[in-house]
Amino acid sequence: MSSIQKRDAQTFRVMFRHEGKQKSVTFNSMPAAKKWKQLLDAVGYEESIDRLEGSNKPRLNLGEFLGSHIENLTGVTNGTRASYRGYITTHMVDLGALSLANLARVAVSKWINGLAAKGLSGKTIRNIHGFLSGALNEAVRQKLLAENPCQAMRMPTTSHRSTEMVFLTPDEFAELFGLI
Repeated sequence: MSSIQKRDAQTFRVMFRHEGKQKSVTFNSMPAAKKWKQLLDAVGYEESIDRLEGSNKPRLNLGEFLGSHIENLTGVTNGTRASYRGYITTHMVDLGALSLANLARVAVSKWINGLAAKGLSGKTIRNIHGFLSGALNEAVRQKLLAENPCQAMRMPTTSHRSTEMVFLTPDEFAELFGLI
C-alpha cells in the first residue's frame, strides 16, 4: 500500500515500498498524486511508473499476448481454444489491458482475489489461473518476461457441502424396477 504526504503548499509525495525499499514520487498537485497512487496500488510499481513516464515504445499487453498464445497452442481442440478465449473476455478484461513486460505479482494476486470476490469457485479460479500461468511460462521462454508472476501463488478454496450418499435397499430397488 502507498500513502500521500504533503511536502509543501504545492507538492505532494506518493510514498511506497518496492523490492523492500522505501521510495517516493513527487507530484505538483493532489489530484495527480491520488491518481498515480490508485494506479500504483492497482497494478504495481513497474506498470505505474511506465505509464507515468508515458513511454512511447510499443507495448504488448497481456490480452494481446494471450490471444497469440492461444492461436499457437498445439495439441488442443477448438473447444479448448474457445474456452481459453472465454476466460480472457469474461475474467481477464482489466488484467489483459496491462503491459506484459511489466505484469507484476501484485496485479495477479489482486485479480485472483477479485475472482474470488465475484463468487467464482476455487476450482474455476484454479483453471483460469492455470491457463494464465501456462501462457506466462511461454512468455518467459520467449524472454518477454524475466519470471512468471503466477508461480507459487495460493489459490482460494471454496467449501463443498458434504451430503451423505443414500442408497436404495434391495427391497426398494426391486420395488422401483417392478421386480416384486
